[in-house]
Amino acid sequence: MKHCFSKMIILGIIAAWQLSAGPVTIVQDITPGGTISLSWYFGETFQTPAGGPWNTLTFNFYSAVSPTSELPTTPAAAGTLYLLSSEYLGAPSDLSSSVPGYIASTSTVSGGVWDFASSLTAAANTQYWVYDTTALAIAGATTAGGYYYSDEFGDTFNGPVTSGDLNFNFSGTVVTTSGTPEPTTLLLMAPALLLVLRRRLTR
Repeated sequence: MKHCFSKMIILGIIAAWQLSAGPVTIVQDITPGGTISLSWYFGETFQTPAGGPWNTLTFNFYSAVSPTSELPTTPAAAGTLYLLSSEYLGAPSDLSSSVPGYIASTSTVSGGVWDFASSLTAAANTQYWVYDTTALAIAGATTAGGYYYSDEFGDTFNGPVTSGDLNFNFSGTVVTTSGTPEPTTLLLMAPALLLVLRRRLTR
């Protein structure tokens, strides 16, 4: 009985550590082989995997690299990013909260990454579209993790381009289910659990 109780405490501490892991990559495409040398406007579409839902969402492209055989590592973001539930083929300057499929937008950029409001949630097995409003020189990919859109002159997004993709990363934090203690709470409980375990083992 003593050993069974001890195992339960240890498993609880492990669960607290796992839940405190923080942001995870939801979907990404990071492969060398293509570089967008000119500053254009871009859009990207992708589908989330099973799991989730996720909040505290972030998105970024990657800066162009030379030579193109190198793996892009520098996040790139500027201006406003729009998150939509449907394709958009208008001008970057016409993006607004009134366009069809609008979900959210953000102009918060930190370290080359767009940060959405922490309350915004992305669902599993769902297709999303993102579009930027500032011209960027970003890295292209040789594989198609999704499809991308491009606009050279700021008049209309063209696409989707299915022969390649853009390097990007979409991340978030898994939303805990109702009734499950938050990771921080579980971690605060860990010292108390260890104390109980120690007393049990020394009896």
